[in-house]
Amino acid sequence: SIVDITEARRGELNPGRDPEIFSEDERENGLMVQLRARMIGDLERDLFYDTFALYWIAWDRSSEAWSIRTTARQGDASRSESETGFRTRPGEGAPRGKLNVIQSQAESVQREPQEWEVPAVYLSQVERWIIQHLIPRHAEPGELAYYFYDSSSGRLSVRTDTYTRDEEAGRWTLRSRPTADSADVVSVYDEDNNLIRRTRQDGAVIEPIEQGELLRIWQRKGLPTDSRARGRDGR
Repeated sequence: SIVDITEARRGELNPGRDPEIFSEDERENGLMVQLRARMIGDLERDLFYDTFALYWIAWDRSSEAWSIRTTARQGDASRSESETGFRTRPGEGAPRGKLNVIQSQAESVQREPQEWEVPAVYLSQVERWIIQHLIPRHAEPGELAYYFYDSSSGRLSVRTDTYTRDEEAGRWTLRSRPTADSADVVSVYDEDNNLIRRTRQDGAVIEPIEQGELLRIWQRKGLPTDSRARGRDGR
C-alpha cells in the first residue's frame, strides 16, 4: 500500500475532472489522503483485491468527503464495491452538519443511503489517517474517545484511542478500537511519529519498507511484479 497526504482542492476527489471547471465548492482547499493498496487473496487462484481511496477535509474541519473503491480481480473477471461519504457544513436544522454515506456493490446494487446528525465530539476520516500527529503522546498515558464512521462495519460508533509511552526505548504505542465491539489495532511510532509497526485486527503485521526492498521480497516469493500486480487499470 502507498499513502500520500497533501493539500488539495475538494474537486480533486474526482481525479478525472478538469480543474478549470471546478465549482466554487470544488475549489476549496483542504487536506487530502490518497490510498492505493493491493492484497493477495489467493495467489494460486489468481485472486487479488485492489483499493483506491481518497479522503478530503476542509482546513476548518467544517466539511469532508471521501470515495473508496475496492475491486476483486480473478483472471479477466472483476467485481467492485464502492463507498461515497460526505459531511455537510453546519446550517439551519443541523447545527453540526450531517454525515451521509452511500455504499454500492457489484456495479449496480446500491444500499439505502445512511444519514446521521454529526455528534459534538467527532473524528473525521482524514484525521484517522494522521491520528499520530494529533494525540498528545508526551502527556501522561491516557485514552480519548469520539464518534467515528467505520467503513468496515458501515456504522457510526464510538472509537477509542489509548496511548502509552516507552521513554527508555523512545517509542510510543497507540491502541485504536474503531468500534466498541472490535479488536484493537496496535501501532508503534518513533519520536518523530514515523510508523515502526502496526498489528491489525486480523493479526497481520504492517511495517514500512523501501520500494526496492519490497520488490526484491516479492520476487523471492515468486509473486507477480509486472502489470498484473498493479491491477488492470495500471494502479
